[in-house]
Amino acid sequence: MCLLVAPESPQFATLGDSAVNVTTPSQWAPQVTFKPEFGPTPEAFGEAYKKAYGKEPSYHAAGGYAAGLVLQYAIEQAGTLDADAVAAKLNAIHSTIFFGRVKFVDNPTSHGLQEGHTMMLVQWQKKNGQLVREVVWPTAGASAPLAYPMH
Repeated sequence: MCLLVAPESPQFATLGDSAVNVTTPSQWAPQVTFKPEFGPTPEAFGEAYKKAYGKEPSYHAAGGYAAGLVLQYAIEQAGTLDADAVAAKLNAIHSTIFFGRVKFVDNPTSHGLQEGHTMMLVQWQKKNGQLVREVVWPTAGASAPLAYPMH
């Protein structure tokens, strides 16, 4: 079963065994295992966020940080705040960061759209008697294989 929104929340675990193997699409999850080409690892980002805010980061927080990280990287690569130079560096980015792939469309009709990022599929799995969220797709960032079929 795949549902939107609710399974993304840690409170979904209060359903107990009814939550096992439920999946949900997500933009990002702290369990992801991407190997970034620049910026923090997913684990380092999650630890810093928990230290600062006392809770696990949501994909909203991670997405906001990722946007700032990519802009900072482009400015550093450009060596200037000149908008055209920074835009050229943004157009050239095709990298993996803790949030996933980053690549922007650079044609005139869709310029600036993010085309590198892939939605994830997160699944609630039972491990050692505990419900945990696992990233099961894409495989490049998976923290566990998809549990299927249910037994």
